[in-house]
Amino acid sequence: NVKMLMPEVHGLKHDEYLHHYVKTGESKIMGRGRQLRGRKSDGSTFAMFLSLSEARITEEEEVKHGNNITNNTNNGDGSEPTKRRSTTIFTGIIRDLSGEEEMRMRMEAMIESAVDPIVQIDQAGLIQMVNPACCSVFKYL
Repeated sequence: NVKMLMPEVHGLKHDEYLHHYVKTGESKIMGRGRQLRGRKSDGSTFAMFLSLSEARITEEEEVKHGNNITNNTNNGDGSEPTKRRSTTIFTGIIRDLSGEEEMRMRMEAMIESAVDPIVQIDQAGLIQMVNPACCSVFKYL
């Protein structure tokens, strides 16, 4: 089962999430994507981006004489009726974000250990982040 690829907290709720989606059509991730943790075979976790999609596959089978043809479709062209069977499959595409996570952690460590003040602002000029050196220099301890 796909639960083996998830940390236990999500794996335990996977069937519940799937049942809810099939029953209501409401999903927090289907057709979108989400950054979360994946679980390796050794039990360790890693950062990943998961995109989920749903596909419905309809197969048609010829119905032979003598079989129950309830809920079968008459093609209207004189050919044998066909029986339609629909299957839903879910596809997950995983992108490993371990490299990006490692790079972010190194960058944060550099910012935290820098001796010079570092201030990050957004386009409106609002301060988004400062490092400890900035707090020390401007006496915001």
